[in-house]
Amino acid sequence: MPEHSQKPLYDQIYQYLETELADGRAFIKSRHIAAELDVSAKRVGVAMSDIETNSTKYEFQRWGGGSDGVTWLIKQAADT
Repeated sequence: MPEHSQKPLYDQIYQYLETELADGRAFIKSRHIAAELDVSAKRVGVAMSDIETNSTKYEFQRWGGGSDGVTWLIKQAADT
C-alpha cells in the first residue's frame, strides 16, 4: 500500500500539485494524478472540480475535455 494512501484525497492532490508546479505551472490530467495516487480518475476529477472552485492557491483553466479526459492548466495564483 503506498504511503500516501493514508492521507485524505484532497491532501494527496495538493501535495501532488505542489510537486508538479515547482516551475509555477503545469498541464495535468486527472488520470495521471489518479495513477500516481492509486485512486480512480473519476474521484480525482470530482476532487479537482472542488479544488478549482475553492482554491486560492492555484488558478485553473480547463484545456479540452474529449474522450481522453480534461487537461488542466494549473498555475500558482498571482497573490501567493
